[in-house]
Amino acid sequence: MPQMSPCSWTLNLLLTSMTIFYMMIKLYLQFKKKKMKKKIKKSIFWKKNNWKC
Repeated sequence: MPQMSPCSWTLNLLLTSMTIFYMMIKLYLQFKKKKMKKKIKKSIFWKKNNWKC
């Protein structure tokens, strides 16, 4: 393993953490969207049922 200077090591760590952070946000947003879609579907279904009554 090559010797890295403290500066490049910090930069590398920052990049890695930012990438992980970005990926987590992306996953969280996708999860939220899926939940929202489910909620919307449920409300539409519920409205249809109410309409039938």
